[in-house]
Amino acid sequence: MADINVSVGGVEDNSNKPSKKRKLLFLIIGVFFVVIILVASQILSNRNKTVVPPGAAFVVDGRAYSKDKINKMIDATETGSDQASREKMAKTIYDMYVTQAASQKANITPSNNELDSAKIQVIQYDKNSGEAKQYNDIVVYNKALQDSYKRYREKQVSGWVFVFNYGRPIMDFSALKPEASKPDIEKYKNDRDYAKQQADINYNKIKNGSISPEQLAKKIEEDDRVNFLNLTGNFSLIQVSDIDSQIPNYEIAKFVKGKTKKGLSPIMQGRLYAAANNKNQVDAFYYFVRLDEIKPAIKNPEKAIQKKSESMKNKYGGLN
Repeated sequence: MADINVSVGGVEDNSNKPSKKRKLLFLIIGVFFVVIILVASQILSNRNKTVVPPGAAFVVDGRAYSKDKINKMIDATETGSDQASREKMAKTIYDMYVTQAASQKANITPSNNELDSAKIQVIQYDKNSGEAKQYNDIVVYNKALQDSYKRYREKQVSGWVFVFNYGRPIMDFSALKPEASKPDIEKYKNDRDYAKQQADINYNKIKNGSISPEQLAKKIEEDDRVNFLNLTGNFSLIQVSDIDSQIPNYEIAKFVKGKTKKGLSPIMQGRLYAAANNKNQVDAFYYFVRLDEIKPAIKNPEKAIQKKSESMKNKYGGLN
């Protein structure tokens, strides 16, 4: 029997294709979700938008400063009475407050010494009060901050240096007793052994926290046998270029400059010139350093502050 082929021509199977109504439904749902997203974005945008409230001249980091306060601050300056000059000064005050708040958030702040130096440049700073003093305070801060940028562009370090001297017999011979036949080598060796012993004992105490840096510094200060050069002490956030002025010994200063990690150094041996006119150096002390803080250099502190200000809620409204 011959095969019988049955074919159905011209008929399309639409069972798996969405209907027009279903397409329309999908479109409506899509549009609905888009509208919801746009509305939510607008709500969030309005919520994050900084608004200057009535009666305020501006807002800095979410805090409103009243027009009355700013006008009184302007009155304390030599600003002219015309509105344009007062408006310009109000904007200057706003900018200074923004810079202050942003710098504090960026952890780029002037030191007490920098603030004291800036105060000297403000006429009758200590005699002012009220809004006049508030104006001077913000001027002083911004001036000191400008002066601090050089410091922040370098690495800064804080820590302690503990030095145990033992070279007095050699230096006494070279600098003070040229008529002596020879230095007291035996005393030199005894002092060296004593200094090493004290360095070892106190190193372990600092390491395990059984003595504070302040206590150890006082202990060394009271022991003339190891402290005759007064090299022990602390340094607080000094920039690399100022280390030599803070740490008088070149060898120790060089070691501190090269440190890149916080912590306690090993005990090391240092050398000194036997006398000012002597070219020979002798082993003269043991020392170790504890670095408590290392702040890396900030290449552009102004830019870092500006970037931080952009994330704050700031807005200038004006005096009108």
